[in-house]
Amino acid sequence: ELPLEEYLYRVVPSEMPASYPKDALKAQAVSARTYAYHCMLHAAYPQYGAHLDDSTSFQVYNNIDENAAATLAVKETYGEILVTPGGEPAELYYYSTSCGVGSDETVWKSLNSSEIPYLRAKSISESGMTGQDEDYLKSLQTEEGFADFILSVHPGDFECGESWYRWSYIVDRIDTAVIYERLLQRQKINFSRVLVYDLVLDDYLIAKIDPFDQIYGIRMAKRGPGGVGEELILDTSSGSYKVITEQNIRYVLNDGVSYVTRQDQKRVIMPKLLPSAFFTLEVEKENGFVVGYTIKGGGYGHGAGMSQNGAGNMARAGYSYGEILGFFYEECVIQKLYEE
Repeated sequence: ELPLEEYLYRVVPSEMPASYPKDALKAQAVSARTYAYHCMLHAAYPQYGAHLDDSTSFQVYNNIDENAAATLAVKETYGEILVTPGGEPAELYYYSTSCGVGSDETVWKSLNSSEIPYLRAKSISESGMTGQDEDYLKSLQTEEGFADFILSVHPGDFECGESWYRWSYIVDRIDTAVIYERLLQRQKINFSRVLVYDLVLDDYLIAKIDPFDQIYGIRMAKRGPGGVGEELILDTSSGSYKVITEQNIRYVLNDGVSYVTRQDQKRVIMPKLLPSAFFTLEVEKENGFVVGYTIKGGGYGHGAGMSQNGAGNMARAGYSYGEILGFFYEECVIQKLYEE
C-alpha cells in the first residue's frame, strides 16, 4: 500500500524504457496514473483489500528500480489523468509495439464490455495523424488486403524500424495433441470462446471438444478492426472448431517450442502466446492433412490503445505527450486529479 504518485515511480520504468524521450515517458505516466486511478474506483481484489496486482494483468510494478528520468516524468505530470468527454476517468490500455495499425476494444470480445469510443483502429503513422485512413483500414479486414499490408514494410509507420514491427513463426511439424490440449485449456477458461460446429444446426455452438489426430485445415475466418485476427477455424478429424479472440488465437497456434524470428533476425522462444494476432497464415499439407504452417505477422501485444514504442518514436519525431495521448485516446483530455 503506497501513495499513487510513488506507485508510478516504479511502474513507469517497468512499463517503458527510461531511456525513451521525456514526452513518451510523460505519456506513459499519465496513462499509468489514469489506469491506476480507474482501478482505485473499481478494485480488482476486494477480498484482499487490493486495487490491482503488480503483473502484466494490470500494470507491471517494481520490475525495474526507480529511475531519475521516469520519476521526473511522473513529477512533471503530477496528478494528471485523461478523462472522457463526459468527464469520467478514461479506461486506458497500452501494449508494446504495433505493426503499423492498431485496433479497438473489440479485441477482447468481453461479454460485459461496452464500446470505448476513444479507442479506435487507426494507422500509427504520419498519415494516421491526419485521420485520413478510414478506407485503408477497411481493406485490412479482408484476407487479401491484410496480406498486402503485413507482408510489406511501410516507411511512414512510426515503428517500421522496431524489431517487433515484423516477425515470422514457422511450425515445421504440428503436434495435434498439443493443439487439442490448448483448445481444451482455452475452452475451460471461457467455454463460449472455443465453439464446436453442429452439422444439423449449421452453426458453431458450445459443446465438448473431442480428441483428434488429423487436421484438414486452419484458416482465419474473421478479422477485426485494423486487421487483427478475431476468429480462427480448425477443421479436424473429430469436427470443426472456432477459436474466438486474439489472445486465444495466439495461444492455440503457439506450439511452445518453435521460435519467433523478429525483423532484426533475432530468434525468440515464446512458450505461451504468439507476439500478436496481426498475422497471415499459410498451411503446408501432405495427403490432404496439415503438417505444418507459416505465420507472418507484426507487432507485439493486443493492439488496442497506446503503442509504447509508437509513443517513443512519436516523441523522437517531435510530438508532445499531449499530442501522443490525443492521438491514441481520441477526444479524451488531460485533467488534474488533485486540487491545487
